[in-house]
Amino acid sequence: MRRISWKTLSALLFIGLLWAIVVALDLHKEFTLASVKAHQYKLLIYYASHSVETTLAYIAIYIVLTAVSFPGAAIISLFAGVLFGPILGTIIVLFSATLGSVGAFWFSRYALSEYRVKDLGEWTNKFSRGLSSAGPYYLFMLRLSPIVPFFLINLVMGLTEMRTWTFAWISFIGMIPGTFLYVNAGTQVGDIETLSDLMSWNVVLALTALGIFPVIVRRLVRH
Repeated sequence: MRRISWKTLSALLFIGLLWAIVVALDLHKEFTLASVKAHQYKLLIYYASHSVETTLAYIAIYIVLTAVSFPGAAIISLFAGVLFGPILGTIIVLFSATLGSVGAFWFSRYALSEYRVKDLGEWTNKFSRGLSSAGPYYLFMLRLSPIVPFFLINLVMGLTEMRTWTFAWISFIGMIPGTFLYVNAGTQVGDIETLSDLMSWNVVLALTALGIFPVIVRRLVRH
């Protein structure tokens, strides 16, 4: 059995500490649809007089939570719709989510450097070789599909040979449809009963099909 290095252990302890702080302060309870509805008017009033501070705080929170793989991106995106509106909110979330994803990508590459995908077995070795040639296409497909959690994509891609810049710009583009969907919903959060109202199976299948399309085209061109 491979021993866990001090670098890996220290990085995991740091992430665990951040999660513990979030739980200890009950911050995780704020990432619910009910919380968005309860605080929307207070946030709008505060934003009206402290727009710069609110925007910077929002960006910082989004980046940190994404970097530590906290699963609350959908709710945070709703907050953006409440505060900034559909267009500005989408732009802010896209940049914040991209920077946070890069942070998680770097964490995975640093903390788990001895556990690269290609070294985890024969099947994963084939997977790694496939990513070397078609990684951008698969990343784009995964970003568009709401089925695969984004934090898992960030961590797994960090274990591959993909370049940081490639990961960043493809993630940015791939997250546009889903981000706009959630941010725009935040502008009408009072009409939403559950998050499943946003991601019906028709929407999920449409986004997944959109992501698969470039992969299919690439395979057809190769053959």
